[in-house]
Amino acid sequence: MSREHIFDTLSRQLQAHGISQAQLAEHLHLTGSAVKQMFESKDCTFSCMEKMCELVGLKLEELLHNTPKQAQLLESLTQQQEIEF
Repeated sequence: MSREHIFDTLSRQLQAHGISQAQLAEHLHLTGSAVKQMFESKDCTFSCMEKMCELVGLKLEELLHNTPKQAQLLESLTQQQEIEF
């Protein structure tokens, strides 16, 4: 599971609850540009993540559980792929 997947899931939750970036910024006591930067960089503290989860009625554990896991990595090549490789 990557930060990108976590932030995408959180973003969808915020949208589903009709929470704007301005409302999120107010809840987090941040500026709108700080919130925008946080989502662009996909980086924040755990306490900030918990506050965002709280706003949509989730616990951090629930957000992580609802976040799709990263696609499984390819473990082996087919015989044809090995020949081409």
